[in-house]
Amino acid sequence: AGITHVGFEFEALQAAPNTLILRLVNNSGPPVEGPEISLHPFTPATNFVYRLLVPVTSRSGEYGTWFGGVSEDFDESLSDIIAIQLELRPQALGFAQSFRVCQFLLESVPQRAGMAWLVGGGLEMTWEPLISNRAYKVESTTNLLAETEWDLLDRVTVEFPFFVDPDAGDHPFRAYRLTW
Repeated sequence: AGITHVGFEFEALQAAPNTLILRLVNNSGPPVEGPEISLHPFTPATNFVYRLLVPVTSRSGEYGTWFGGVSEDFDESLSDIIAIQLELRPQALGFAQSFRVCQFLLESVPQRAGMAWLVGGGLEMTWEPLISNRAYKVESTTNLLAETEWDLLDRVTVEFPFFVDPDAGDHPFRAYRLTW
């Protein structure tokens, strides 16, 4: 189905969760569970909305391992998802903890599909796949080693997936990213 990521937003109201577990439920069998996402050393603050995007391109990844079934079952489940379940485990038992979860999504994260230097100067880039009704931001920086702000250069959409940076040749190094 081309799905590469499961994403969602969450907010801890009283205390941060200890563990997050995602489950993909499909028509063809028991839920595929995982990964068990470790939030350490990162400890989410309360009353702040976090956006998480978890890759589902393989059973093992930086966030942990997807459990249940064999690799073929995992691959098959991605084409037949009917529900997503999220389990938030509290840090301690005995007192109430509230969480808000919203904006679940299944999508393919856009990748650079093309890049070419233009006659007369400038660099043209395209990304795909892009989602309808979403404006993506093209940002750049000339220093990946320092914690610097990324500069907003332009926006691209599914209707206009092209971006031209007329100043690209003026910088010995320039990194680009696409955000939304």
